[in-house]
Amino acid sequence: MLFRSAESSSPSNEEVGTGDNSETIFYLDKKNILSDTYTFYYGAAASTTTELEETTHYTLDKDAGKITLTSAGVTLVGTNKIFAKYSYIDRKSVV
Repeated sequence: MLFRSAESSSPSNEEVGTGDNSETIFYLDKKNILSDTYTFYYGAAASTTTELEETTHYTLDKDAGKITLTSAGVTLVGTNKIFAKYSYIDRKSVV
């Protein structure tokens, strides 16, 4: 597959999902997340959040846009919302 163009974009305060004290898998709206551009937060609202720490609270599959909470992350998030800020590459394919 050939790629016609690749553009970088950056959503801010994307609401990823809401914890339920057991769910571990959440998906971002976009894939192909750029390294060192992402931060994840949890809280009741986007204006009152606390940052999650990578490896301690979550892992990220950057190609798939898949967040996996660790057991510590599940406990910390509880029933709060998860928010994300990140940059990604939007690849437009040519068939």
